[in-house]
Amino acid sequence: MQKVVSCANRATMSEEEKLLQRDRLRSTPDKVKNEASRFTARWITEQLAEYGFNPNDGPFSQAEMKGDAVWVICADCYKAIHDGDWRWPENRKLSSQMIQIAKSKMAHIVRDYTKRNKANDDLPASQLSYTQQLMMEEAAGRWEMESNLRDLGYDIAFAAVADDPDLTRYLRALYDVNAYDLMAERLEMSEREVLRLERKLLRRLAKL
Repeated sequence: MQKVVSCANRATMSEEEKLLQRDRLRSTPDKVKNEASRFTARWITEQLAEYGFNPNDGPFSQAEMKGDAVWVICADCYKAIHDGDWRWPENRKLSSQMIQIAKSKMAHIVRDYTKRNKANDDLPASQLSYTQQLMMEEAAGRWEMESNLRDLGYDIAFAAVADDPDLTRYLRALYDVNAYDLMAERLEMSEREVLRLERKLLRRLAKL
């Protein structure tokens, strides 16, 4: 079974803050909550289709998720806000916050699945093909990066990498394009080098 990781928010919430956020969520009209769930579900569906994830196989299959991936993730995002695992900023729409959480959770799902598959020698070689690994890395990296930058903002991110010309170039390219092949072309490097810069940037942002 694919474990849906409960991701930590950017700042630990006190028990009082958790209770206040829970009350705020409970007082939110059902219409707003239902619309947020539908909007998040549509975004997840579009992302899974864009990156070619198969509902019958892979990290988001029904067998891995023990249910429909879209609604399992949607429900987990709502629960993360309800339980105070993620902070819901006052000025942010519920749907926007749920999508931000979904990005982080989906990235964790892919990375956990990839890690388990690499450790399983009994799996068919095709499941560990370079193309599939790259596709999964691209999806996970993109979701994780967008989730981080949603909180930090590009200005703060640029300030954090000001001392590193390669990361600055990468971040500028990331602002304009959203695929590894286009990033590689823009930066005049291989896709593996783009992946290396992505991981380096994620490590740098994690320290902020």
